Amino acid sequence: MSDLHFKEGLVGKLARWMKSIEPKRGWSDNFQIAAIIAIVGAFCTVCRAQWSVEVPIAAFLFWSTLAGATYGLDRGGPEIVGPMVRGLAVGGATAALLHTMLPDLAGPQQWAAMAGTMMIISMYVFFFASFFASITREFLLVTEAQWAVGVRRRAKMRTVWRIHAGAEKLEGQPDGIIALLYAAKMAVFVLSFVAVLVIAHFLHVPIAQAIRARLGL
Repeated sequence: MSDLHFKEGLVGKLARWMKSIEPKRGWSDNFQIAAIIAIVGAFCTVCRAQWSVEVPIAAFLFWSTLAGATYGLDRGGPEIVGPMVRGLAVGGATAALLHTMLPDLAGPQQWAAMAGTMMIISMYVFFFASFFASITREFLLVTEAQWAVGVRRRAKMRTVWRIHAGAEKLEGQPDGIIALLYAAKMAVFVLSFVAVLVIAHFLHVPIAQAIRARLGL
């Protein structure tokens, strides 16, 4: 562990913990199974106890995010295909188990629409959670040699941040700094827009409509 750049404070503790669990590859699979069980449990509880429809939706988003984040911390990366496939699997398995537990919740066509929507939403949420978690993992596990190589790159990012915060002026900066600044702004906009679309769409998909119909809402 002596080759880690972060050794002191809270970040150092997190880095040492991440290094200690690195050999235990595959531990995130348990969180994916737990996510499926927890999401189905939330849907079943709402349908039987007549709670708010938003409760299982929130549970779906939370557990899909947690499963994706633990996958990213476990596998590193960032990966693209792996998290998407896992997200589809979590959504599909959740829909299949939910159909087994609540077969009379909706008709065949509605169930098909529910399953497809849950798989797509789970894929997106799982992927983005895994993406940011894997970046965090790689940051914590950076070595002294890797840190030294990235000095110039971090200087550029620091300049971009200071310009964005108003501490420095954009005028007179190299083209690379200007491109990074606008790319960062565009990335934040796109991710925020996608997140709003996903949440707004999920609140009006057939699964929510079916539960509202069952509860008489």
